[in-house]
Amino acid sequence: MPHIFVAGASRRVGFETVKRLRASGVTVSCFFRSESERSRVEETGAAVTIVDAFDGAAVGAAIAGAGQLDAIICTLGGKPGDEPRVDFPGAKHCIDAAKSAGINRFLFVTAIGCGDTWDTLEEKAQQFLGPAIKAKNQAEAYLFSSGLDYTVLRPGGLSDDPATGDGFLTQDAGVLGTVTRADVAAQLVRCLESDKTRGQVYQVLDRNQLRTATPFVEAAL
Repeated sequence: MPHIFVAGASRRVGFETVKRLRASGVTVSCFFRSESERSRVEETGAAVTIVDAFDGAAVGAAIAGAGQLDAIICTLGGKPGDEPRVDFPGAKHCIDAAKSAGINRFLFVTAIGCGDTWDTLEEKAQQFLGPAIKAKNQAEAYLFSSGLDYTVLRPGGLSDDPATGDGFLTQDAGVLGTVTRADVAAQLVRCLESDKTRGQVYQVLDRNQLRTATPFVEAAL
């Protein structure tokens, strides 16, 4: 059974990913910074370490101390207006720790707006999300140059609604819409299980929640 490490596991996509992995019987270790969330995550059966992602040494120790790992999933990210933003330093520390520990497989969640999807966003969204996207672009670039065996998922607008089962992946950059965090987690697990996703970047959306009529092709895993 694989052993997966999830960075930023206490809430949102991270927590949904932990729940889905554990429901499949996967061994999960994880970190997050809020002690108040420990019991909720431990109830899933995941092994928890309390770590501030801004602390590179602590991130490295948590990952190195987790034992033999097959992959790292990084879901770290801040809310609009957060300063300082954890998106780049947190991801950088996880990437550095993965390399130090000899863990080659790295899955990373960023957002539509990164890279070649920037022009997909409306002007208001660009203004609102600009600082976050800048930080996430830095993190993506660092991962791309790291030599790790990466997969990057860029979700559209996120909701906390229950999973619909209608999430999908595409590499067509002009598609915009929303998706539940639970469905992003489902796509992360699909990517983890497919060798076709290595070295790839995908947008993650819900088939029934698209806001553009741009033609696209769903990625086949």
